Order: sequence, then C-alpha cells, then structure tokens
Amino acid sequence: MSCCDNSAICRECGGYCCRLGGTRATKDEVDAILGAGHESHFVRVTEKCYITPWGDDGVCPYLKDSTCTIYEIRPLVCQKFPIVKFSNHESFIVHCPLTQHLSKEDIDYLIEVSSRLPEELIEEAAVYFQPYARILDERIRVFRLDRINDDGMNAE
Repeated sequence: MSCCDNSAICRECGGYCCRLGGTRATKDEVDAILGAGHESHFVRVTEKCYITPWGDDGVCPYLKDSTCTIYEIRPLVCQKFPIVKFSNHESFIVHCPLTQHLSKEDIDYLIEVSSRLPEELIEEAAVYFQPYARILDERIRVFRLDRINDDGMNAE
C-alpha cells in the first residue's frame, strides 16, 4: 500500500472509523485474532458473521488510546477503510483525514480489498446493525462520502 506509516494520521483523527459500532469478521479472521493472543470481543451472529457488540459508545473494543490493538491482523472490513460497502451493494470512499494522503493506486488497492469481502458478511452484519442504522448513518456522515462506480472510479 502507501509508502507512509498511516498510524500517526489515524491516531490524530482518534480512530473515528473505529467508533462506528465496532467491527465485523469471518470465523477465520476471528480465529487469527484469537490465535495471536488477543481477547475475544466477538459474538457469533451467524456461521459466517462475527461482530463486536454495539456498546453505548460505539467504540470497537480493540481500539485503545486511538490505536488499533489488532492492526496487523485486523479484519478485511477494517483493512479496506476508507472504502465502505453497504448491503445495497453500493461502495463509497469516506473522506477521513487519511484519504488525502492516499494515492490513486492506494485507493484502487483498497477497492480491490473491499471486493474480497464476503457478501454474506455484509448482508448479515446489516441485519444485525439495523437497530443502530440512524446512529451509524449520523456518525459516518461526519465525513464526505463519494460513490464508487463498478469500474472503481469515483462517481463524483
């Protein structure tokens, strides 16, 4: 990906993306996190979908001092940020503080990573998070969102 260490940018932002209700993961991703010695904060929603429960503050339990404690093995849903993909199959780029530092190649790579997300994970997580849709929408819309077309280009 990019030549730069993005952690300072993310720390300065406060890890806002990690304050959107936690994360979603596949069983293999959860197993990798546990295998690396991290505590489990996941609940099984379905056979293919694990979620860190929505807390009162909406902060991912793996975020400590504005830093992701599982960064090296974080789930694909986290790796692809600032690309977000919704259950209606629309993808957007979120203009967070990191976005301005990403090259076109970086963004193309993140779009490719996003394409590897299992559809079941997106759809099952959407059902789980439905009661929190309004809150999630308010939080993510703090940033500008640009739709990404099927060919990977911004639809601005």
